[in-house]
Amino acid sequence: MTTDFSTDDLQSMFGNNFHVRYPSVFERQKNDLVVVKGGTGSRLLTKAHQINTIGKDRSGKPLKVLSPAMQEIFGDFGKKISIQRRPPRWVDSQFVDKAIDWVVGLE
Repeated sequence: MTTDFSTDDLQSMFGNNFHVRYPSVFERQKNDLVVVKGGTGSRLLTKAHQINTIGKDRSGKPLKVLSPAMQEIFGDFGKKISIQRRPPRWVDSQFVDKAIDWVVGLE
């Protein structure tokens, strides 16, 4: 959690992270934001990779959900595929190897 770090530590370790870099975003998300310091092989992506599609919530309003293609890689997060302003989702153990392979293969 970001609350585990001082402001200086957050800036020095995670200052390039979108959620930390923009104060207005950080202020809204800081109590729910989980940050993980990568290892020596960590890197920033060179391009964005879309993982969502537009679904519908219970009332029929548009909602960002994990796309069917990404559900093949990450699973369905316990049938909670909404990825719009939600808490972290955990990858089920049967999908971990696929998820790792996909992430490692990204540019």
